[in-house]
Amino acid sequence: MELSQTAFEQLRTWIHEACGIYLHTGKEYLVQQRLGAMVKEEGCRDFPSFFQKLRNSRDPLLKNRVIDAMTTNETYFFRDQHPFDTFYNTLLPAMALKKKAGIKSKFRIWSAGSSTGQEAYSLAMLIHEFCTRTNHGLSPNHFEILGTDISEPVLEKAKKGIYSDLEISRGLSPERRSKYFTKISENRWQLSESIRGPVRFQALNFIENFPNLGAFDLILCRNVLIYFDEATKRRIFTHFASILEADGHLILGGSENIYGISTAFRSKKEGMTLLYEKMNGSGLQTALPSAVSRFYSSA
Repeated sequence: MELSQTAFEQLRTWIHEACGIYLHTGKEYLVQQRLGAMVKEEGCRDFPSFFQKLRNSRDPLLKNRVIDAMTTNETYFFRDQHPFDTFYNTLLPAMALKKKAGIKSKFRIWSAGSSTGQEAYSLAMLIHEFCTRTNHGLSPNHFEILGTDISEPVLEKAKKGIYSDLEISRGLSPERRSKYFTKISENRWQLSESIRGPVRFQALNFIENFPNLGAFDLILCRNVLIYFDEATKRRIFTHFASILEADGHLILGGSENIYGISTAFRSKKEGMTLLYEKMNGSGLQTALPSAVSRFYSSA
């Protein structure tokens, strides 16, 4: 089905206003691929008539279907690996020392743009493994992981914790597959309650007013901001800074950074991972290495 430049501009503007995703010129094919079938399903003869229906509709289901179609839900367990190594080897030891010193007893992590839940559950697996490794006073009950996404269908899948053969083969070692999953039917595997327990999911649209989520010790927003324009990114970074604990951290995707967009954070390289801490926080460059050294010397 042909997509005129006018129809592309109309749909591009609507999508940007609805969910913050900005489609650059040259992405016309993406709209054709992802919305073409929906145009016919909605009984519209072409993209302009579909846009008119979308603009005038009061049906939230149609709006959600378009947003779902235009968002990318590519994810897998332990994606890119190095952020998870940094979490396990650097951030968790620092949290353990805070718990041991009586500074803090509850740690909150936000997986922003969690899709079908693999990132949040990967973190939960590492927490489970870390807490059973040494006697440091931490347990999974000391953690809360929040996963948010704009798409209700992917969140429903995440909440169930049921994955296909292909999904559990991507990023998971045979040992973790055997330890944390139970086969419940052909091509369907259920994640254990011990891993699902600390994790909850809720819908969140970055373009709308943020709900009161509380403060976080760690925010992961990976491979999400690449779809937004600078004004939207700036607003999101400002919000991240407002709800990040003074010594908390932000992790972005490998192709994302804050430079030229926000001055609310400073950065520090930990292995292959770039950690961001808000500017009014405590000294990242000395706090993390010393905390990790103290943890491993006392373990």
